[in-house]
Amino acid sequence: MASVLEVVRRIKIVAPQFDSLNDETLTTLANDAILVAQEDGFKGPMLVIAASYLAAHYASVVNSKNSNVVKQKLAVMEVTYKNDSFKSDYLNQYNNLLNTLTDHGKNKVTFI
Repeated sequence: MASVLEVVRRIKIVAPQFDSLNDETLTTLANDAILVAQEDGFKGPMLVIAASYLAAHYASVVNSKNSNVVKQKLAVMEVTYKNDSFKSDYLNQYNNLLNTLTDHGKNKVTFI
């Protein structure tokens, strides 16, 4: 079983820009990410790694205040909205790890 504290520690390492989030928020996000990663089939040390990236993605969503505005220009009143299918680099990394799982729920190593 992955430790929530391990996941929170890794979030702070891989995504230091989320230091502004309090430990209660990071703990909640880490706990949610562990549950999802377990359901997806991650086990052992890979569970901690995968949950860390997924929790970092959750933190990026929380930290962005859910704003869809990417750019505003007041002189001509131009507003650009981001795509609703927003995926952070952390979610992309989680999905890459998810793709390394075999049919039996065991991790295999992939070198990029």
